[in-house]
Amino acid sequence: MAKMYPYISKLGFSILIPNGWDYIENVDKIDIAEKERESQKKWLLIKNESDSPEKAAKMFIEMMRVMSTGMQVMDAFGRKAYYDKLLMLCWERPKGGIFDKSAAKQIEFLLSHHEIALKEWNGKLTATRLLITLQQLTEEARLQAKESLGYQVGYFIVGSGGDIEKNPAPPPAMTIIKFSMRGNETSSQLYSLYQQSLPVWFWSGISDKVKTVNNLTVDNGEMTVVENYLEFNKPESLSVYATKDTTGWVISCNDLNFNFHHYKGLFEKMIESFRVEQN
Repeated sequence: MAKMYPYISKLGFSILIPNGWDYIENVDKIDIAEKERESQKKWLLIKNESDSPEKAAKMFIEMMRVMSTGMQVMDAFGRKAYYDKLLMLCWERPKGGIFDKSAAKQIEFLLSHHEIALKEWNGKLTATRLLITLQQLTEEARLQAKESLGYQVGYFIVGSGGDIEKNPAPPPAMTIIKFSMRGNETSSQLYSLYQQSLPVWFWSGISDKVKTVNNLTVDNGEMTVVENYLEFNKPESLSVYATKDTTGWVISCNDLNFNFHHYKGLFEKMIESFRVEQN
């Protein structure tokens, strides 16, 4: 296990971080619901354009604008590539064939609105267009979730080296996003709200593994810890949800080079050290 040292953030928490890891902090306040409304208005303008080859690309880029951090954007592009591959499996599957178990749930998730997407795009369907259709179908729920989350009041990212916001091959990293919510929420309620606030294709189709852990500095003395999956029995990221009065904390741990299992123990140690220092 790497040697670690305590760090106190401007965002009102302390945490152990490994020696040699770089970090950045952001304390900008953003009304995330208003940002979502602006994005949905731009969607409508793009949607009314002629069906040009650039239309889907513009809509996908607009999706990226509502992501909280550069790490989230990179994660989003990785998931898009994964769903591109899954949709290709759908097309190539022999009649009567059976999908590999690790992909079956996600493909069922994608195809649940397949016919709607075909109609929406005049039969010219790609994975990007299917994901855009799913995104549009969840607009109202996503906006309601962001209304409850209120304001994003900053984020902290710590990673093992390089430019952890822009590196095209990013290292293992932890992102902590702070919210000033419109009401008191439990950690499990925050988990539900945050999931609903993300683009729909962040929901992989495989159920998350959820548990609670003790942390006396947060409400009810507990945090909600979630293992996120793209394949069965192989967590691809770890996230944690904590609340203190109307403040919410979302901690996301991942390695976009597909070596998450090598760092899971280290991330768990960092999560155990998380303490709220002030409201």
